[in-house]
Amino acid sequence: MLATKVKMKPGCGQSTRLEDIQALYITGGVRAGYFHVNDLWDYLDYNPGYVQVNVRGYPNLVAAGRGEHRHLKSTLSPKGIDYLFSLPRE
Repeated sequence: MLATKVKMKPGCGQSTRLEDIQALYITGGVRAGYFHVNDLWDYLDYNPGYVQVNVRGYPNLVAAGRGEHRHLKSTLSPKGIDYLFSLPRE
């Protein structure tokens, strides 16, 4: 499955904070569509390596943070801005 688009929280359209991502558009699964970060976090916590980011190298999407600070990030991202912010935003 591939993460192909990012939906940011209201008022955070230009943010590069992982915590400001509200949902990701996922293709290649049973159904394509936007999935909320908390739902993807739960899925990836039990199924690591099943979702990749649609950028060169196809890094895995991983669950990060805990409790109220749950967010998603990509593996292999350089220091600074995560590969998720290379995806189109809505």
